[in-house]
Amino acid sequence: AALIKNAKNSYGNSDSYALRIQDNTESSTVTREIDTTPYSTIKVVLQYKPKRMAGSSEEFYFAISTDGGTSFIKIKTWSTKLGNMVNNEWNKGTVEDIDVTGIDSLFIRFVCVGNTN
Repeated sequence: AALIKNAKNSYGNSDSYALRIQDNTESSTVTREIDTTPYSTIKVVLQYKPKRMAGSSEEFYFAISTDGGTSFIKIKTWSTKLGNMVNNEWNKGTVEDIDVTGIDSLFIRFVCVGNTN
């Protein structure tokens, strides 16, 4: 993943930063370790714009790791096949009530699985 500053000007979204994610690799991990022990649940809200992702096997997903980043659990998937993603348009994704009770080492990952970069 590549962090892009001044995304509002470059990509037309409403925020100052954006991530450019192109493939299904560890490079898609976008957080450092997060201590979530003060919380019982978390909520993730994001805006994303898929490009050239209209194929039935192409998807974008959100995953978490609770074992130091060794393995990830897929929490939410967006795709045109599921009908919750529109190609080449800004989409809003929300994942609510993610149980993080007792987790002191959380990693968050966004992954793009597409046919082309």
